Amino acid sequence: RSSDLHEINYSWIDDLGPAQTDGETESLGGAVGVQGSLFGWNVAAYASGSREFNARLLSNRVQTTYLAEALGARADIPTTDFSTARDGFFNPFGAPAANSATILAHIGSGYTSTEFESSVEAFNAKADGTLMELPGGPLRMAVGVDFRRERFETRGENFVSGTAPRIVAPVSYERDVSAVFVELRAPFVGSPNARPGLERLELSIAGRYEEHEGVGETTNPKFGVLYSPVPDLLLRGSYGTSFRAPALRELNTAYAIGPTFLNRNGTNVLSLIQYGGNPELKPETAESITSGFVWSPGALDGLRIEGNWFRIRFDDRIGNPVIQNLAGALNDPALVPFIRYVSPASNAEDRALVQALLDHPGNFNPAVFPATAYGVVVDNRFVNAAGVEVEGIDLSARYRFDWAGGQALIDGTVTRLLANDRSLTTAAPTEDLLGDPNFPSRWRGRAGTQWTRGPLTFGLSANYVSGGRDPVGGRRIDDWTTFDGQLRYDFGDADDLSLTVNVLNLANTEPPFYDSVQGVAFDAANTSALGRQMSLQLVKRW
Repeated sequence: RSSDLHEINYSWIDDLGPAQTDGETESLGGAVGVQGSLFGWNVAAYASGSREFNARLLSNRVQTTYLAEALGARADIPTTDFSTARDGFFNPFGAPAANSATILAHIGSGYTSTEFESSVEAFNAKADGTLMELPGGPLRMAVGVDFRRERFETRGENFVSGTAPRIVAPVSYERDVSAVFVELRAPFVGSPNARPGLERLELSIAGRYEEHEGVGETTNPKFGVLYSPVPDLLLRGSYGTSFRAPALRELNTAYAIGPTFLNRNGTNVLSLIQYGGNPELKPETAESITSGFVWSPGALDGLRIEGNWFRIRFDDRIGNPVIQNLAGALNDPALVPFIRYVSPASNAEDRALVQALLDHPGNFNPAVFPATAYGVVVDNRFVNAAGVEVEGIDLSARYRFDWAGGQALIDGTVTRLLANDRSLTTAAPTEDLLGDPNFPSRWRGRAGTQWTRGPLTFGLSANYVSGGRDPVGGRRIDDWTTFDGQLRYDFGDADDLSLTVNVLNLANTEPPFYDSVQGVAFDAANTSALGRQMSLQLVKRW
């Protein structure tokens, strides 16, 4: 009877506590190579291999079929140890203590498990040497080849609904990548023919050709110039293009679907969110322009100051734009291309689409809501965004000098982003992302000092990340400053052994609060919640 049906908003935090995430990562890598001289050229070749395994388990999640059983909305499931006749029914209207630990453990037994395994095998060979003598010095050339084989495998299971885990069948992918490159450096003016106002003039040109199996091929050039008007000052500039093929993970991560409620103009809309890889991805390309200087004043030996300006334009940038504003996705004009509104109750085509998604093996919760209850389908898979343009300035200084019977070093770096503009589609307006969380901060800097005397080295440094503003709530996000320390002992040239103690975030400074849509209380792209970290490193050279 309709009078027996009740719809309520319910939070499980008091009953079950937060969902738990356990992760495991294993990495293994190695390389072997040879180098030498052949016909007056330097030659080198090496082979390398690496493997990485990642496993993630999300547990303490609501198992919706077991919830229906505990509510009495379906018959007892004979394959479980739970029985409503013995253990009782779940009461959503009472205090947490109104439900026994047995009931809550049964409801909270849902989990999702995923595993990823990737490997790379590579062979590289290169040679460099002198082609001929120019007035300013030797014309040098470098050539090389790269071969790489990449493998990726994913598998998993989820048990957040139904009476048995839903197994995601293992899927593996493999591709070969090959490349050749060549570079020329031409010193037209150097020490043999330097003159006042023209101490050095060097031009460089490089090219790289790559072929990615299943993706395509590309050729990318790079041009550079070095100019010294006086011995203490070097001016430099470069222009180049680059290419990044979609990673196997971005192309082939297992397809997954899950329901959630999203706000649209103040109303909650039941939404189906699509996750995973996208085999239709195109490569992303970039165009970069840089200019800068290096100043090493002869009057102050040990001082070096560098400055650089850069502008990089990315096209077809690969990413997950929806997840960056999932909570506001239905109200964000820039995300319109990834949103499809549906009316499955009245439109047969929409109903067929939603039902097909609900029946997909990657659906986390196939039986939670009927197909007619959904109002929107959101594509949160990897996609090619239209473009990103980043512009900024880097400054660094380093001064090394003798002090107190040892050698001291003072250094610092600072980066100021001037622009970070994004257009998700060619028709979307340009967004200014400067200062937004989950994107590079406006200011980032590091300053430190180091002192070495005999076998001992002491170091202390400060790190700074500027804050920003929450684009949803408008709340100010504070700046973050941390300090690191280092102590190293070298046992001497005879042993070629050193022992280092590193401490990150000495004061255990917490990251500034940010109410992120991912459910964590900090900006994970620019800060860390790990707190103080200590490491011990023993290095042996031979």
